[in-house]
Amino acid sequence: MFTGWIIFYFMVGAFASIFLAMLLDWRNMYRASNVILVFGLIAGIYCVAAGIFLAIGWQDPFANANISSEELAPAYVRGRGRGGLVILAIKYWPYVLIGYGAFFIYHSPVRRRDFWE
Repeated sequence: MFTGWIIFYFMVGAFASIFLAMLLDWRNMYRASNVILVFGLIAGIYCVAAGIFLAIGWQDPFANANISSEELAPAYVRGRGRGGLVILAIKYWPYVLIGYGAFFIYHSPVRRRDFWE
């Protein structure tokens, strides 16, 4: 039900829906903008649901790894300091996904009343 590719598509869709809705808003296409925002809302809800589903059976991928801090330190430094964020995102992936979805649920409300009239 929650495969990696579907989660990826919904994450990209939630991210792109905000910018596409702003573009349509700028062109005074309010109904289309609200339809895109509803899709972003659905994508955010899907990300939260997938994160909760993954968190139920989540095991730390680094728990059984025999990696010392001396071996892990270069991975943190790679990517001009962003390597540590990538490793943390992998370690806490379901919670990152829940936060990502909640962020887009909060920031994609249907703003216009004319959509519902």
